[in-house]
Amino acid sequence: SIVIPNSVTSIEVWAFTDCTSLTSVTIPNSVTSIESESFSRCTSLTKVDYLGTIVDWCNISFDYGNGFLCNGTDLYLNGQRLTNLVIPDTITEIKGYTFEGCTSITSITIPDSVTSIGWVAFSRCTSLESITVDGNNTAYKSVDGNLYTKDGKTLVQYAIGKSDASFTIPSDVTVIDWDAFCGSPSLMKVTIPYGVTRINTGAFEDCALLTTVVIPNSVTSIRGSAFKGCSSLKTVTIGNRVEEIGYQAFYNCISLTSVTIGNSVTSIESYAFYGCISLRNIVIPISVTKMGGRVFYDCASLTICCEASSKPSGWDSEWNLYEIGFMGSSNKYWSVYWNW
Repeated sequence: SIVIPNSVTSIEVWAFTDCTSLTSVTIPNSVTSIESESFSRCTSLTKVDYLGTIVDWCNISFDYGNGFLCNGTDLYLNGQRLTNLVIPDTITEIKGYTFEGCTSITSITIPDSVTSIGWVAFSRCTSLESITVDGNNTAYKSVDGNLYTKDGKTLVQYAIGKSDASFTIPSDVTVIDWDAFCGSPSLMKVTIPYGVTRINTGAFEDCALLTTVVIPNSVTSIRGSAFKGCSSLKTVTIGNRVEEIGYQAFYNCISLTSVTIGNSVTSIESYAFYGCISLRNIVIPISVTKMGGRVFYDCASLTICCEASSKPSGWDSEWNLYEIGFMGSSNKYWSVYWNW
C-alpha cells in the first residue's frame, strides 16, 4: 500500500505503472491532476482511499487513458466505501474518466446543476444498477435507470451492473456514446434500432457475453474499439449504409466466425479484425477504397475474397499481413482472391 503525502498536487505519467503488488492507495485532496497511465497495469489494486469530498474528487483532472480505477477498483472517501454516489448540486461538470472503473458504485444521482458529463465518466462501473437524473436537469435525463441526453438522442451510459441479459435501445436514440455498454458482464443481446447513425468508440468493448450484433442500415460509422474484446461475439452483420469500420473495431473477438460487410463501407482502419482467430472467410466489397495496416493480423486461418480486381492504391501495403518475420524470416501475408 502507498500513502501519498499531502504535499503532492499531481501524479505524473507512469508514476506507478506495473506495480503489480500494489493493493491500495491513499490520495490526499491536495492532488488536482492524475496523468495518463499513472496506475496502468496495477493488476492487484482494489482500493483507492481519497481524503476529501466528492466535490474535491470531481475537480481532479483525469488525463485520457489514466488506467486509474480501470483495473476494477473500489473508491473510498475518508475510509468509507462509496456505493451510492450522490453528486452535490454545486457541481456543474463531471469530467471525463472521473469514476471510470469504480466497482463499488451501485447507484448514481445527478442533480439539475450538472450540464456537462465528460467522456466515459461512468464507464466500467460493473456494480452500477441505476442512474437517476433530477427531472429539472436541462441537459440529461434517466430512463429505466440509464443515462441519456435530454432529447433522448444519445445513450450516454447503460447501467452495466444490471443482471438483464438483453436490452433494446429506445427508438429515438441516434448515437450510442463512448463506452456506453463497455464492460457489461451480463448482456448477451442488444437490439440496435433503425435510426441509430453512429456507434462511438468503445461502445460495446469487453461485453464478454454478447453473442450476436445486427447493425441496422441507418448506421454510417462504427468507431474504433466499438466491439473490441467481445470474446463471445460470433456473428456480425454490418448494414449497407456503414461507411467506416474504425481502428480495432472488432479486435480480439476470438469467437467471431461470420462477418457480413455492407456495400457502402469505404474505409477499414488498422487492426479492425486483429486476433479474430475463429474467422475463416471474409468478403471485402468493391466500395472499400481505404484499408489500414494489419487489419487481419493474428487471425488463425483466413480466406480473404475481394470484389476489386487488384489492390486499390488506398490500401496499406501491410493490410493483409498476419505474422511478422522473426530471426531473418519473411513476413507472412494472407492469400487473397481478387475479382470475387
